[in-house]
Amino acid sequence: TFIRRAKAMRAPLLPVVVTADDVHEAIDVFWLIIGAIIVFFMQIGFSMLEVGSVQAKCTKNVLLKNAFDVCITALCWCTVGHALAFGKSTTGGVFGGEDGFFLWAGEATPRQYSEWLFQWAF
Repeated sequence: TFIRRAKAMRAPLLPVVVTADDVHEAIDVFWLIIGAIIVFFMQIGFSMLEVGSVQAKCTKNVLLKNAFDVCITALCWCTVGHALAFGKSTTGGVFGGEDGFFLWAGEATPRQYSEWLFQWAF
């Protein structure tokens, strides 16, 4: 009975049209995410450099400091930083933008999210 109901509810498949622009956009987003991951590994490498420069008893403190650094900068970049750096100004001001605070409030495209991630990783 469950299988019959599932077959009856199945909608007909519609053809999917993929344009060259869609493929180009997907490749750009993919490359931005890969680039962000590579750049973020620099943060991990710097943590390992710091850990190697201190005594063994200070290792946890250094790693915790770096973890907090990542978390706090992500929150600050999400709420204010990205909007000030890349937001559009409607009044013609030269310092920062007036939109994009709090990461567009859920109205962003995958490209905007990947650009945010890439810029945050730096």
